[in-house]
Amino acid sequence: MWRRFSSQAFPQGAEVPANPRFHDEYTVGWICALPIELDAAKAMLDDIHPSLPIPAADENLYTLGSIGGHNVVITCLPKHSIGTNQTARAAAQMIYTFPIKIGLLVGVGGGIPSKVRLGDVVVGTEWVQWDFGRVVQDGFERTSQRNKPPDRLLTAISKLKASRAFDRARGREYPNFVTDTFLKFFRGPLRPAGSTSARTRPACVHYGLIASGNKVIKDAECRDEIDICLGGDVLCIEMEAAGLLNFPYIPIRGICDYADSQKNDDWQQYAAAAAAGYARELLESIYPEGQSIKSFIRQLRMPYPRRGAKRAVLKALMMVLPFCLLSLSMIWILSSYHQQMLFTERLQSDLDTM
Repeated sequence: MWRRFSSQAFPQGAEVPANPRFHDEYTVGWICALPIELDAAKAMLDDIHPSLPIPAADENLYTLGSIGGHNVVITCLPKHSIGTNQTARAAAQMIYTFPIKIGLLVGVGGGIPSKVRLGDVVVGTEWVQWDFGRVVQDGFERTSQRNKPPDRLLTAISKLKASRAFDRARGREYPNFVTDTFLKFFRGPLRPAGSTSARTRPACVHYGLIASGNKVIKDAECRDEIDICLGGDVLCIEMEAAGLLNFPYIPIRGICDYADSQKNDDWQQYAAAAAAGYARELLESIYPEGQSIKSFIRQLRMPYPRRGAKRAVLKALMMVLPFCLLSLSMIWILSSYHQQMLFTERLQSDLDTM
């Protein structure tokens, strides 16, 4: 079961323990745009970790934790600062501080009503910035290209889809990650009161194109025009995905409205929980990386006062070090001798041909 963490993780006035981990051990970055998305992200953590010092150049605020053996760093965009530019800035600062290898952009978005329903999840196997281009004589010409996640994340998606299909074929009921997340974190009804879109099935997951831009879309005609101009492939419209061009990530969106005049926040909690739940499942399908060499070396510091053990380790290293240096010296000597022999043979060959 997923644990829920709150402000009581460390009681007020209590001394927060030092984080035994280091920056280079956090390789999964989770970015969200709204506080409600941040709440859902925190609910996904197996454990919450103490903070680490952050460089002055990094203005992000981070929540550290772990999911399925992965060390995860979570950040949220500043209030009233959504859009591709702010997302790009947050991602750049995150990469500056942590060696991110897997990025998750998780939150809510608007859906195309003929393709998705409120509460469904859209996983961006492709995304494009719909408002990037140039003004020409005949109007606006879009010049942006479609992007896709790195192969590692696409492989994880295929693995997760296959696992779901296998469970369904065996008659197994797949866990409803939305309900689990909601009951563990949010208060109140699972769905908006009086909603005409009450669900009769768990949230469905769709894979396809996400249209990203810097404008809030609250018009059905504009929404449909964007879809048509992009080949009719759009499943979701949002405002952050196109900002992460140099970030190894995948966008995951819970559908909270239809980007029309009836746009409201009623389904945001449910949609945020759905997206966060899928992100967790996806991350659990990726095998954590092995321990880094730096982390292994740091363990030699031994935080406990076991001086005898530390001296034994240092003595063993001192015994091995001369042999390492000797091996390097022999490699250098043999390499130099080999290069000299090649030069001599080439020179002799040139003299014979003269």
